[in-house]
Amino acid sequence: MDKKLSVAFLWHMHQPLYKDLPTGKYFLPWVRLHATYSYYDMISIVGEFPEMRCTFNLTPSLLEQLDDIARNEKVDDVFLTLSRKEAEYLSHDDKVFILKNFFSCNATTQIYPIFRYRELYEIRGDNPADEIMRIKVQLFRESDFRDLQVFFNLSWCGFTLKEKDPIIKELLKKGRNYSEEDKKALLKRQREITASIIPLYKKAQDEGKIEISTTPYYHPILPLLSGREKNEGFDFKEDAEWHVKKAVAAYKGFFGRKPLGMWPAEGSVGQSIVPVLVANGIKWIATDEAVLKSTFGGKHFNRDEMVFSPYFVPYKLSGVFIAFRDTWLSNEIGFKYSNKPGNEAAAELFKHFTNIKEAVKNKQGDHVVSVILDGENPWPYYHDGGKKFLSSLFELLTTSKDIRPVTFYKCFRQIKPKRISNLSRGSWINGDFRKWIGSFQKNIAWEYLQKVRGDLAASKSTNKDAWQEIYIAESSDWFWWYDDFGTELNYVFDEIFRMHLRNVYKILDKKVPSYVDEPIYKRKIHSYDGLPGLMSPPDIDGKFSYDLEWQTAKALRTSELSMAMAQSGALIEEIFYGIDRENMYFMLKFSKYFHDNKNDYKDIFAALNAASPIRISVKLPLDKKSKGEIIASDINGKDAKRVFFMTFAYDEILEVKLPFSYFGSDEKDEINFKINIAKKEEILESWPVVGFFRVTVPEGYRG
Repeated sequence: MDKKLSVAFLWHMHQPLYKDLPTGKYFLPWVRLHATYSYYDMISIVGEFPEMRCTFNLTPSLLEQLDDIARNEKVDDVFLTLSRKEAEYLSHDDKVFILKNFFSCNATTQIYPIFRYRELYEIRGDNPADEIMRIKVQLFRESDFRDLQVFFNLSWCGFTLKEKDPIIKELLKKGRNYSEEDKKALLKRQREITASIIPLYKKAQDEGKIEISTTPYYHPILPLLSGREKNEGFDFKEDAEWHVKKAVAAYKGFFGRKPLGMWPAEGSVGQSIVPVLVANGIKWIATDEAVLKSTFGGKHFNRDEMVFSPYFVPYKLSGVFIAFRDTWLSNEIGFKYSNKPGNEAAAELFKHFTNIKEAVKNKQGDHVVSVILDGENPWPYYHDGGKKFLSSLFELLTTSKDIRPVTFYKCFRQIKPKRISNLSRGSWINGDFRKWIGSFQKNIAWEYLQKVRGDLAASKSTNKDAWQEIYIAESSDWFWWYDDFGTELNYVFDEIFRMHLRNVYKILDKKVPSYVDEPIYKRKIHSYDGLPGLMSPPDIDGKFSYDLEWQTAKALRTSELSMAMAQSGALIEEIFYGIDRENMYFMLKFSKYFHDNKNDYKDIFAALNAASPIRISVKLPLDKKSKGEIIASDINGKDAKRVFFMTFAYDEILEVKLPFSYFGSDEKDEINFKINIAKKEEILESWPVVGFFRVTVPEGYRG
C-alpha cells in the first residue's frame, strides 16, 4: 500500500509586550487589532474543515495581553483612546494623530475596498509627516474624523466577521456618516471578539482538532541567553530557565494542561538549550532547515532524505523531538502567494506536496513536510485576508488520499525519528542570529541590557517586578528593529525597550543612568557605502551580457532594505552600483511583481537623486527610445542646468553609466544618492528607505 505523506503546519502567533507594567498603559494596538483579524479568522476557518489538523503556536506574551484585554475593561492604548473619543471633542493634536496613524493597514487590501475610506486616504495623501498633517487637518470635517475612527477599526475585522457578523456587516453596508452609537457598537464587538480568542483555541485543542505549542515567555533568543559560543551570547542561564519554566506554567493556566511542544523564539535552537527544555517537560521543538544543514556540516546533504524526516536530540535518559521546516514553501505562503489568486496559490502549494511525495516514496520510512511561518502577518497582503487560499488549501488536504494534515506531536509519535548528537546553533533567519546581534546598534542594546541586569544583580534585590522588566527587555523583538527598515517602529520599539530598562531603576527607587534615556536608534542619515570597483565596464545594453558583468559591484536586495515593502510588492528586486576611474554605474533588476503588473505601471520612470557634491536628478524613462535627462539644481532647489544623455539602456534590466563630471565631482568626493521609481511627481518607492547609497570618487580623478 502506498504510504501517505504527512504535512504539519505550525502557525506562529506572537506580539511583544506593549504594556508598561507600572502604569498599565499600552503603547501599540496590535494585539486587539489582530484578534479581530488573523487570530479569529484562523481558528474559525480551521473549524470549517472537520478533518483539518494543524498546530498553532501562541506565545505567552500574546496570551497575557489577550487575557488582560478580556478581563480589564480599562485596558487602553492611544489608538483606542482616540477611537472612543467623541469626534466633536477631538483636539487639533488628536486629529493630527488620527490622520497620521488611522490608515495603518495595507492600503490595497484594507483601505481601497472601502470606498469612503479610500476617499479619505486620497485626501490625506501618502506622506504622513507631522507638518503636512497639521495643515491637512483643515480639509477634514467632524464627520470625516468619526468615519476614520470607525474605518480604522473596521479595516482590522477579518473575513469571518465581515461575512458573518451582523454588526460588522451592517457597518460595512452603511459605508459612511457613522454615528457615535455605530462606533460604540463596533468597539464593543471588537472587545468581545478579543475576549473569545483564548477560549476558542482551547476548545479546538480539547476537541483534538489542533495542537497548541508555546514559546519561552517573553520571546527571547534562548541560545544567546544560555552561554557564550562563537563569540555570541551571554551567561544568563537562569534567565533562560525562567522564560521556559514561566511559559510552561502560563500555558497550564490558560489551557489546563502542560504544553507538549515549543517553538523557540525565532526558531532559535542549539545544543545548549536542550537541558532546560527536557527539565520542563517539553517533548518537541522545531526550527529551520538551515540549522539541519549546519548540524550535518553541509556534507552529503541530500535534501529529500534529510529535511522531510523528524529527528530526536537525546539528553541523558530523555531528549526532545525536533522538526525542520521547509524554508522555501513556508516563505512562499508568507511572502509570495498573496500576489496570486487564492485557489491557484493553494493548488500550486498542493502540487509541491505531491512532488515531494513522489521524491520520497521509495525512500525508507515515513516522511513529513513541516511548514512553519508567521500566522498573523501574511494575511493583510492577501486581497481577501487569505480566505480563498486557506479554504482551498484545507479542502485539498482533507480530501486527499495521498497527503494528510497532522499535528506535530501526533506526527512524532507515528514516525520513527533520526538522531542528532549535537544540534547546531541557529534561527529561522539565515540559520544564524545576525538579525538580533552583531551590528553596531544591536550590540549597544545588548550592552545596555547587560549593564542594567548587572546593576540589578549587584543590588542583591529579589524584587520580582524588577527582574520581570529584565526578562521583557530580553525579547527578540526589540533587537530585530535596530539598524533595519527606517520606519516609525524603529523609534517606538527603541523607546519601549529602554522604558523597560528604566523601569528597573524606578522599581528599585534608584536614579536612572543617563545612557538609558539616550535613544539607540537615532534619527540620522544611514548610508550604504563602499568603493565597489568594477572589473571591467558593463555593456550598457539593458541585458545581462555575461556572467561576471556586475559581479564586483555593490549588490543589494530591496527585501533586505525594507521587509514591509518586500512583502507588499516592491517594483525593484535588486540594485547594483559600482565605479571605474571616471564613471559611476548602476543597474536595476525589476521584480516579478513589476513584470506581472506592467500594465498598472505605464509611464513610470527611474530616477537617481544625488544630494552631494551638487544637487542633481537623473531621470530615466523605462522605454527603449527616450533620452535620459539630468537636472542640476541650485541651493534653493531651482533648476540651474538640464542635460540630455543616452548612456543608459532599458530592456530586461536598466543599466546606466554616469560620468563623475555630471556630479561636479573631484577626487575623494563622496556622492550620496537615492534610487527612486516615480510617476509624474509621485514617488512610488525610494531606496534606501532611510539615508543614502554612497560611493567615493577614486583618488587621482580630476573633474
